[in-house]
Amino acid sequence: MSKAIKRAVRSFIQFVAAGGVTALVDQLIVDLDPETAVIITIAFGTFVSYLQNALEDAGTVKPILK
Repeated sequence: MSKAIKRAVRSFIQFVAAGGVTALVDQLIVDLDPETAVIITIAFGTFVSYLQNALEDAGTVKPILK
């Protein structure tokens, strides 16, 4: 598998994980307007990506498709 494909799959996994967290938050915050929902999705996507990369760099978790 090429590096580009691995990174694309990795980004997709991070996006799905962030979407799951966003879905949980959406259950707690009812009636979000679409603009806020997009901002939250992007924020959680960035956070999940950062967290995964930080944990992998620290050696806490095994790298996924890296």
